[in-house]
Amino acid sequence: MTQPLRFIFGLLISLSSCQGSYETAFFVQGNCGACAPLIKNLVETVPGATLIDWSPMTNMALVRYRGSQEMVDTLQKRISEGGFETQYYPAAPEARQELPDCCQVSPKRFSSPIDSYHQID
Repeated sequence: MTQPLRFIFGLLISLSSCQGSYETAFFVQGNCGACAPLIKNLVETVPGATLIDWSPMTNMALVRYRGSQEMVDTLQKRISEGGFETQYYPAAPEARQELPDCCQVSPKRFSSPIDSYHQID
């Protein structure tokens, strides 16, 4: 995915129902399927938020939430506080060290969402 598309995808917030529920997609760096339940638990510590999906292949999280659009910032902050880098926030180093070894991502290896795709070449 190109940088402009990833940026647009990360900023996409669409109204999913008339009841004030929204869905958003944004980058959350992880390594494997073992990260998914950890990310889900972090998302669900934010009242009204539910992780619909997180893919280790794309590192994109799809989240449904109730509330204002500002909640996206709250979600990304909470996930980064739990040790995972997000689109706009670095992972908290202390929290990252407490993650299972397979879920720890070196900040030097993945300095941005796009870099993770360029590392394959």
